[in-house]
Amino acid sequence: MTSPKKQIKALFAEAQTHHQARRLSEAEELYIKILRLEPTHADALHLLGTTLAQSGRPEQAVEFLRRAIELKPRNAPYHVNLGVILQDLGKYDQAKAAYQHAIDADGSFTEGYYNLAKLYKQMELPDA
Repeated sequence: MTSPKKQIKALFAEAQTHHQARRLSEAEELYIKILRLEPTHADALHLLGTTLAQSGRPEQAVEFLRRAIELKPRNAPYHVNLGVILQDLGKYDQAKAAYQHAIDADGSFTEGYYNLAKLYKQMELPDA
């Protein structure tokens, strides 16, 4: 019999494979299955959020990314992905805050700076 931890690890690997191949509905189902087994699996919450955004459900995506960030507040990629979705939704102040959180969490994570600069350009702010 497989331990729950091994089962979750196998499901997560399978979900990532589907996600990377853009089989989003299959990935979504597996991330949800993982979260039923372990509701605090931050990476599954994060990637379910990105899957939902890629599937055209950005409002739902924000909810899952925020839950992932609650569990791992110092994870810069989570903040950047949240910022991208918020920016796409036109929520520029919230996107700016998300990018700033990414930079604060990991100053060497260049995507935070890059996306913040893109946001400033989109907002036509000269102080990038």
